[in-house]
Amino acid sequence: MGLLTSDKTGKFNAITKPIALYSNLISVVAFTAGVLSFGYFISEQHCDRTYFSDNALLPGLVNREFTNGALAEQLHDALLRESKSHLGKMPYSWLTAQFRQMGLEVYTHNFSLTYPFGRKSVS
Repeated sequence: MGLLTSDKTGKFNAITKPIALYSNLISVVAFTAGVLSFGYFISEQHCDRTYFSDNALLPGLVNREFTNGALAEQLHDALLRESKSHLGKMPYSWLTAQFRQMGLEVYTHNFSLTYPFGRKSVS
């Protein structure tokens, strides 16, 4: 902004003076307009009219609302019970069995993490 405000000819003063004078108000209005526009873009009235198609996501096969709350609570309780028997470790075998029971393909991946304080392998 230094180049615009230090004009010796005075050619840009008509533009820069109002901007500099009302810069706080302009910033607040622009920020508010941005927040409101993001709120509008995520509202259901706007999004429901937007057509979305992507074969990778298969949106036609997805339910918009989760209706299996009771199942999720049962699995959470079972996971808490199972984690008590694994004290400080992840119950990988139980998790893979649950996912396979749901009909999902399950794979495990062994990896090593190297960070400044040492190296840790997880399998």
